[in-house]
Amino acid sequence: MLQVAASFDLFPLLFSRPSNVFWPFINYPMYRFARYEGAVIERFRVYGQTADGSEVEVTPPDLGLNFRKFQDIAIGALRHQDMPLVEAFAEIYQRKTGTRLVRIRLERDGPILTRNGLEPGKRVQLAAVSLRAR
Repeated sequence: MLQVAASFDLFPLLFSRPSNVFWPFINYPMYRFARYEGAVIERFRVYGQTADGSEVEVTPPDLGLNFRKFQDIAIGALRHQDMPLVEAFAEIYQRKTGTRLVRIRLERDGPILTRNGLEPGKRVQLAAVSLRAR
């Protein structure tokens, strides 16, 4: 019964107390699973290549998104190569910055968890897509 109440955040309804009173029964993303030695603390970066060949980092404000929506929607679209959504984000970028992107690349980097603390990790390219000319 307690597990069901914790899973569906029913404690405030059942006991008239906020659910944080019942820690450690929480559903906060940072605490959902353990991280073990060798795990990469992932950080995703998006780079766009412009028509003149220069490269720019694409950030959440460039697309009118907050951090969470950028991670869930924009990064997800690139990882799954959802071209209609990626092209829509490229169009938003062009409207906001005045710069047209011809290619977008997704990279992952971040420190690696070790017994002695965090060690620098390597950058890994996860996806690269070319955009249609408009």
